[in-house]
Amino acid sequence: KEFAKINKFKEYKIYDEGEGVSGGLEIEDRPELLSLMNDIEKGIITTVWFRNQNRLERNSLTYAKFSTLVKTLECDVFFNSEKVDFNNPNNALHSHILSGLNQYQRELQSIQTKRVLKDNAIEGKSHGISPYGYTKDKNNYIIVDEEEAVIIKRIYKMSINSIGTNKIAEILNSENILTRYNKIGKGSLTTIYNGKVKSTLKKDIKWTGNTIRNILRNTAYKGERHLKSGVYDCPDIVTTTLWQKVQ
Repeated sequence: KEFAKINKFKEYKIYDEGEGVSGGLEIEDRPELLSLMNDIEKGIITTVWFRNQNRLERNSLTYAKFSTLVKTLECDVFFNSEKVDFNNPNNALHSHILSGLNQYQRELQSIQTKRVLKDNAIEGKSHGISPYGYTKDKNNYIIVDEEEAVIIKRIYKMSINSIGTNKIAEILNSENILTRYNKIGKGSLTTIYNGKVKSTLKKDIKWTGNTIRNILRNTAYKGERHLKSGVYDCPDIVTTTLWQKVQ
């Protein structure tokens, strides 16, 4: 808004990807960026401002496609206060190098993160939000949340007694049993489905049949954490026999 004001642009549009959308994703998986590029192609947008280049991309292919588009259609692009001259070989080289560095940093960070996550998983430590029924101690080790574990056992019992997932969710909602996101309370959950971005306040998230289905299929509840890096032990909440019968 400040950029538009300084440059006397009376009309502008903000393309806000929000949280959880990586600059390393393909353009097709970034609805806001795709919308921006479509608007540039239609001539609706003739000047674009980014806080810096890594807000546009952390993917060299994305940079190549975007730069080709704006250069062909003579759309002005600013990274912070600097206007990019795509016809200047020196500027083009600098931007391509920076794009490569952005991608390198993203891939290096991904490798380092995976290594840390694997080490933590081997030690039985938590990362991020624990599945419903679990929490972590002061040293970040996964432990059973006894209050939530009662709900997990009840869900499995209802399922084994032929109560469907949607009905189980309906029962929990009718009893005002809090979901994990309700307990977090602050912020919102952003999801992308069929290219559409949806944002829901965490305090308003209800139990759904899909949530119940995921709980019933989660091997963690029988003591097995299945991660991309392997299978690791964790405290169980239901027996392996019950888990298998539910499947």
